[in-house]
Amino acid sequence: MTLLKNYPKGERPRRKTFDPDRGPRGPVYVQVHFSGLPGATKKHLHAIKREITEKVQDMTRRGQLILSGRYLSSIGGVWLLKVKTFEEAQRLAKEHPGVKSNLLTYRCYILVENMGMVTRREIEHQPAIPRVEAE
Repeated sequence: MTLLKNYPKGERPRRKTFDPDRGPRGPVYVQVHFSGLPGATKKHLHAIKREITEKVQDMTRRGQLILSGRYLSSIGGVWLLKVKTFEEAQRLAKEHPGVKSNLLTYRCYILVENMGMVTRREIEHQPAIPRVEAE
């Protein structure tokens, strides 16, 4: 039994390791960086600390959050997510209580794609929404 036929040079079909019609084979690892908008202080974030803690615990229970931490020198932090799609990671970042309260903005990076290639590239930067101060 022969596994390979004798194809002429340059005509041998390439073996596919990823079939886009079958969908992703594994999880997507995404790094999300949060940074403070102008005018946001640690006092503002402390006011929504309970909501942030509940969100982090919920994502940890579901197995989506691998690592989270805050920046010591500035407002914001980082999440390392394990999700099915990049869009799901963006949705989770938008649901962060600090982003919903217009205190933080975020930036997402894909670390490991579905095909198993390790990369670190910026996909999309979310523009900051300016806060409106009450007069």
